[in-house]
Amino acid sequence: MMLHYPRKSRIILRACGISPSTFYYRVPTTMPSKQVLRRGRKQTHHTADTAGVLHDDSAMVLAMERILSQEFACYGYKAMAAALRREGFIINHQKLYRLMKEAALLSKGRIKRVAKRLLAKRGRVKPTRPFEHLQMDIKYVFIAGEKTYAYLLTVIDAFSRCLPAQMFARSIRAVDVITLLNRHAPDWTSTTNVCIRTDHGSQFIANNLATALDELTIQHEFTHPGVPEENAFIESWHSIFQREVTDRFEFETFEQAQQTIERHRTWYQFNRFHGSLNYKTPNEVFLAFQQNNIIQHST
Repeated sequence: MMLHYPRKSRIILRACGISPSTFYYRVPTTMPSKQVLRRGRKQTHHTADTAGVLHDDSAMVLAMERILSQEFACYGYKAMAAALRREGFIINHQKLYRLMKEAALLSKGRIKRVAKRLLAKRGRVKPTRPFEHLQMDIKYVFIAGEKTYAYLLTVIDAFSRCLPAQMFARSIRAVDVITLLNRHAPDWTSTTNVCIRTDHGSQFIANNLATALDELTIQHEFTHPGVPEENAFIESWHSIFQREVTDRFEFETFEQAQQTIERHRTWYQFNRFHGSLNYKTPNEVFLAFQQNNIIQHST
């Protein structure tokens, strides 16, 4: 690459028989061998304002901390430079980057609002009574006639395999999950401590859902990321629903799908035999537990 130097410098160097590159880039013999020359201007430790007053770096850091102390202030170095210029400081964003990095202010003000999540315990779930352990998840249902998907939210009881709550809607948000739980949860919590397990879907990690579950005295735990086996009961039901409903029926309207899903839920709970339940229906297992519980209390 051709380097250009001032014309007078080239004339003088040529007259002295010195190469311009040697003159400008040769390390002085008095400099230690491991020391490296730094190009450019030296770092300044003072910043002037429009009134001509000099402020040292510590004063600039205090000014930046004051700006970032605002509730919603989360500025990067360029925005911070603009904010300081509005206050009368004469400073560029390169220097601001250095100062903010040295003072650990580049990410200051970022607030982590995700509450700590209780992860599921490793190992197979072995409930001893209904509603002791519930699992909840959402499945997509395709409406061919409308060329769109609807959402099926289902809660399953790990003990009896009953479906104590279900919602079919065109969209499901956290507020819809809360509505469903408020409608049915009082029947669960009246008999035992309830734990409900979900994945990390956006509907299930919402802060307002966590608040609602606390009010319902329901413990909420999450599967480990990438381990759907920890939600085995609801995943198994999804497989059953896929095989018995969505693979066999093509829906023209949302209402047609809703009616079919309601009929299937009734058939599943009262008529479908489960190998894992010794070929009993979920309702039979639930009623058998209630009957044994009544006998134990009477004796």
